[in-house]
Amino acid sequence: MLNRYPISSVLFTGIAGGVGDDTKVLDVVIATKLVQHDYGQITNDGFEWSEGYDGEEGYYPCDAGLVKLAYDAAVVVVGGDHVFQGVVASGDQFVASEKYVKKLQENHNALACEMEGASIALVCERYDVPFVVIRTMSDKADGLAHETFENMAVIAAENSCKIVLEMLKEINVNTEKTTAVSDGIQ
Repeated sequence: MLNRYPISSVLFTGIAGGVGDDTKVLDVVIATKLVQHDYGQITNDGFEWSEGYDGEEGYYPCDAGLVKLAYDAAVVVVGGDHVFQGVVASGDQFVASEKYVKKLQENHNALACEMEGASIALVCERYDVPFVVIRTMSDKADGLAHETFENMAVIAAENSCKIVLEMLKEINVNTEKTTAVSDGIQ
């Protein structure tokens, strides 16, 4: 899409597993940066994470203006006590392990884990397009993650959608302010 259309910013949203100790199911994490937590290689010694593959030390920073816009919208939708900002870790598996959650906290200071955000960040970075990733927690990425996900995924996805709609309201109401914040979102 970035090849074909004049996209000036990317708002990427959906659901994730809560990794932060303080995050709960249906809380929202606005990514300040993303990391691919399973980027590396399997050796005789186990998995070895590789840093610095494209982003700064393996991390992809989100656009600060879009982060603020997303945070403000999330506060309107779910309330300030349920909105967090920080690292979102992406990988190609569904995480349902307290042990692995601790690893994501220790290695990356992650608040959430999901499967697509860092890939989107990589593409946006290569095309020099500002982006933000917004995730509502559908589970706690623990031993009960599959069950919680089944029960909460739809509600979590709806909350993420409401946040984007709130962001779009702000963009439409105050185009000058938004243009200054995020260089114009289409």
